[in-house]
Amino acid sequence: GEGHGRFLIPFRRRFPEAEIVIIDGSERMLGICARRLEEDGLSKDGITFVHSMIEDWRGDGRTFDLIVTNFLLDCLTEEQLVSAVGNLASMASPEADWLIADFQIAEKGARKWRSRVILALLYGFFRITARLEARELVPPDELLRAAGFRRIERKTWDWELLKSEWWRRDGSPRP
Repeated sequence: GEGHGRFLIPFRRRFPEAEIVIIDGSERMLGICARRLEEDGLSKDGITFVHSMIEDWRGDGRTFDLIVTNFLLDCLTEEQLVSAVGNLASMASPEADWLIADFQIAEKGARKWRSRVILALLYGFFRITARLEARELVPPDELLRAAGFRRIERKTWDWELLKSEWWRRDGSPRP
């Protein structure tokens, strides 16, 4: 779900030797992402672009030390989320980190009502323009915990509408 490369470009600058797999359901977005990388003078060496829906991709036997899902998990139905988290967790190394940035419903007061209205509008818009199947947020927390991850840090901003989280697998062997 990298889209047009907003995360990839600074990540590649910071970690030029990293092996990276970019997965996106849109071939158009993968092309834009690759072009932006070249326009910024960054190498595509070690970067694999995969056209697939995240819940369908199986990873070709790869193991990952870092998983990043920016504004992706909130686009999935519960069924898709279960599949996506399960698939990605099965490819995560025993001590993998998982970075998440997503929308959320604030806990109380005006912030809660504001986030509900904004998210209802966003889901409606993307249902029409991008055929998004999801109609509401499904928090991934329990799925991540069941896969052996624990939240290390959480930050919110924009009246608690947005969140970023750092999860880490505890290092125990996978079942």
